[in-house]
Amino acid sequence: HCEHWSAGSKLHKFGKCTPCKFHRGRRGCKDGLRCRLCHYPHEELTYTAIRRILRQKSYEKRLLMESLAKPTSYGALPPGLVQRAPEDEA
Repeated sequence: HCEHWSAGSKLHKFGKCTPCKFHRGRRGCKDGLRCRLCHYPHEELTYTAIRRILRQKSYEKRLLMESLAKPTSYGALPPGLVQRAPEDEA
């Protein structure tokens, strides 16, 4: 049914969604249809399993962000840039 869908439900049919732990709760999800997590039913998952998935995805995202923030070689110029030789002052 459409009432379970959210923006994050688009990946459900491919098995690549992340279930929203709030949608199944008493209060429901405050983001509703705008939620980036999947609101489609995941009966096979317990609350603990959903929390485990969220922790794992958060960890993977943190590792990715840390790897993007680290320079590959200290002092190296970005590709395509060349350092000019200093001009002689004579």
